Amino acid sequence: MANTWEMQPGETSKAFAAFCAYRDMGPERSLPKVCQMSARSLPNVKRWSERHRWVERAAAYDAYMDSVRRGGYEEAERSAACRAYLERVRVSAAEVIAAGQLCLKIATRSLKAYQDLPPETLTPGDAAGLIRAGVAAVDYALNADAVALGLSETLSDD
Repeated sequence: MANTWEMQPGETSKAFAAFCAYRDMGPERSLPKVCQMSARSLPNVKRWSERHRWVERAAAYDAYMDSVRRGGYEEAERSAACRAYLERVRVSAAEVIAAGQLCLKIATRSLKAYQDLPPETLTPGDAAGLIRAGVAAVDYALNADAVALGLSETLSDD
């Protein structure tokens, strides 16, 4: 069914155009103003208004437009809340990525420090510990990046 503020069965295009002028005037609407705008006589405009229920239809239109405006405000509020949330996520992601990058730098510096030592100064346990620490730092950094980017909770969930 058509909305009451749309053209009604039996309503002429001239009568509907006059109604649209009336409807769109908002709170200041009046039949004499429609007469001024449309160059129609007041008796003719009154007849159209009564026959096609202009007051009722304009009120329905006003209520509809109010709901549209309220919906727009609510959508704007939701959008603002979403933007604020995404900004918090972006900041958190940047912090997690920075922490992962720091772990990689520490692991790289540690390996470089041991690179110049003669191999006989490292015990097998030292070498294994360095390798484990390096792998853990790289794993942490990669997981931090993946989580920050929303790719996965972690890359290695074992």
